[in-house]
Amino acid sequence: MEKAPPTKRPRYDAVFRAEALRLASESRSTLAAARALNIDAKRIYARQKATQPPLPADPAEAAEVRALRTASKRLAQELDIFKKSHRQQTLEARYLAFPGPVSMLSFIDQQRTCHPVQQLCQVLGVVSSRYYAWRLVQVNGAVEKQKPAWETEIAAVFDHHKRHSSIGYQKPYKFHQQQLNNITQVPLA
Repeated sequence: MEKAPPTKRPRYDAVFRAEALRLASESRSTLAAARALNIDAKRIYARQKATQPPLPADPAEAAEVRALRTASKRLAQELDIFKKSHRQQTLEARYLAFPGPVSMLSFIDQQRTCHPVQQLCQVLGVVSSRYYAWRLVQVNGAVEKQKPAWETEIAAVFDHHKRHSSIGYQKPYKFHQQQLNNITQVPLA
């Protein structure tokens, strides 16, 4: 029995590595970028670590540098969200008569693959529960509740009385009693 020759690990050129780093920094997460490029996420993590300047030796300073890097990354994402939303609002103001909050919700829906929904809602000042309720309606469609049969019957009776209001006080009562008798006389078996 022959063994298959070991496969060599694929070598990526500098252009591909730079593009992978750019995609990882712009996407929602490094893991998402790795999946999009169909490579192992460990390679991107290692490349990111190699390109970052080294941390200071003092643990307190290193923790502060990490916190500042995290804050810087978050602010860069928020700036990106603001730029994209401003660009969309400018286009809508130019081409639509009434741009409104629904357009902001659709913007969040478009950008949810790039940024977390909570962050989008927080930056744009939209309550996240409102976005999720809007999305549920978009996915399921506007589902109307059907009224029960007895409610439609009563509405029909009162609608009849409203149209024939000149029939006097006793006639609506008698008409209603006749309707109830008709309903109760229906055989059950």
